[in-house]
Parts: sequence; C-alpha cells; structure tokens
Amino acid sequence: MPTKSKVTAEKKAAPKPKAAKPKAPAKAQKKTTAKPKAKQTVTLTTLRAMARNLDVKGAVKMTKPELIHAIQVAEGHAACYSRIPDCGQMDCLFRPDCLPEMGVHV
Repeated sequence: MPTKSKVTAEKKAAPKPKAAKPKAPAKAQKKTTAKPKAKQTVTLTTLRAMARNLDVKGAVKMTKPELIHAIQVAEGHAACYSRIPDCGQMDCLFRPDCLPEMGVHV
C-alpha cells in the first residue's frame, strides 16, 4: 500500500486537463472608414484608425484638425474642417466637431 506522501506526490505529478479556450473568428480587413454615430465628437483613436484604413502617412504625429483634413482629402473631399463657417454639407462625418469650434450651433 502506498504511503501518504507517495499518493500526494502522484496527485501533484498528474497533469490536469485544461479547458480549451474558444478562439474568436478572424475578422476580415476592410478598406472602409469606421464612422461614429451622428452628433458625437470623433476621438483621436477613431481618427487614427480611419487614417490607417485610408493609408494616410504620419497620422500618429498629426493633431486632430490635421488628421481630419488628411482624411477628407484621402476620401476625395475638400479639407474644409473648421475653415468654413457653414459649408452646407449636412451629411459630413465631422460636422458635429467642426461647427461648435466655429461658433455655429448644430
């Protein structure tokens, strides 16, 4: 009959099966811009992600207005953010951020 110390040693030595963690499915990379909900200010993190998806170079060192201008140009628009008091572009992604800075109420 095995002694108590041998039984304890055998229990410690026996490997316990680990539960397998389910792996999340891989996400497909898209070349689209992540658009935030309307009437919310756009964060630098979101802007940098958008710039990365549009292959904008040097986005990490850009300020928020510089990032927005670069994104506008990369998408084929005029870089008008905070430059025109009311450009009339009602569906602009950056309108909630732009107009309050210009002193215009949305």
